[in-house]
Amino acid sequence: MSRLLTRPREASSGEDERWALIDRFAPGRSFTDVGCMWGVHGAYAFHAHARGAVAVVGFDRAPATPEFLARNAELGDPVRFVRGDVNAAGVEALLGRADVVFCSGVLYHMPNPVHTLGQLHRVCKQVLILTSAIIPERAEPQAAIFFPYLDAEARRRLAFRGKGLRRGLDTEFAPEKEYGNWFWGLTPSCIRAMLRTAGFEVLEAYEREGRFTAVCGPAEAKG
Repeated sequence: MSRLLTRPREASSGEDERWALIDRFAPGRSFTDVGCMWGVHGAYAFHAHARGAVAVVGFDRAPATPEFLARNAELGDPVRFVRGDVNAAGVEALLGRADVVFCSGVLYHMPNPVHTLGQLHRVCKQVLILTSAIIPERAEPQAAIFFPYLDAEARRRLAFRGKGLRRGLDTEFAPEKEYGNWFWGLTPSCIRAMLRTAGFEVLEAYEREGRFTAVCGPAEAKG
């Protein structure tokens, strides 16, 4: 694969590595933010543009928020917003391929996260920056917990501190809310294995309380 990625750096305590990683990899490269709306209104995409990314795309199943539209207009519409489902067929035709794909706060909302990672692989040319909520490692490596339809006591035992309401963990699973639910509690080792299964090589990893970020490249073709 390309030697685009630089030597790993350890982020200092309390630093949000996502912004720093965009600073490193976005300049001069095309950039797509998958899941760009919920709670952030395109903030990562705007940050990539400010750092010199080209052909910046924001992609989400939800419509563009008023906050996003206002900010984009203020800046001269540098971010092209595309509405769609990352898990649907034809995502590459819809989005094209970007040098850098950024995806934060999405994976644990996906019923089939390996399929979702495969879709990201389809649109990623050089670098994937993936961030996910995590649960602590279990006795066996690569563990995951499927949240839908757990009883109230099991959900209470699994609950952990965090911002906002986690539908499907703090509450009962709500099928009608689809991706609004938390489907999975994923351990860092599970996410690493899923990324490898989907065709990515993990080159850097950052773990904080409740959050795991991986910098990946498409694995070299074998044979």
